[in-house]
Amino acid sequence: MLRNLGLSLLVVGWCGAALGDDDVAEQAPFKRDGITYQRWLWPVATSKESGEKVASRIARINDLLNGKLVPLTDCESNPVCCMWVEVTHWQPNPGRPGYVIIIQGGGAVLMASNIEQLDAAIKRINDVRVVKGEAVFLPLGVLTNYSVVPAEKDDTEQAK
Repeated sequence: MLRNLGLSLLVVGWCGAALGDDDVAEQAPFKRDGITYQRWLWPVATSKESGEKVASRIARINDLLNGKLVPLTDCESNPVCCMWVEVTHWQPNPGRPGYVIIIQGGGAVLMASNIEQLDAAIKRINDVRVVKGEAVFLPLGVLTNYSVVPAEKDDTEQAK
């Protein structure tokens, strides 16, 4: 637990350093087509059990996000304040593999059924990111290649 606390404090320190001296307006969240985009400042992380194939993809994601922080590939658990990446090997039968990415202002979770779906998720991140100078912005919300069941209006209101 102390290791995770230390890692979390280190991540917070990295994030402050990652901001650098960029123009404040360049860092501000913005809306496009009703979707809020926020600058990505967090490291990309995965479990130490993930293996070399996932670790190499973590480096690709970090590059897409213009990550100034070293990707974390030896975590015992999700340190939060990061993009946590997991290959779950979850594929129901009948069913199909896929990915889900949940992006919030303070971090994200990317879950993929297999390496091919992780590659598809990486392509999706590349397609939706917005680059302004050296800053990379991601849309806040859920990205997936599964069918999405829209929330009832009441469900959306309760989530606020």
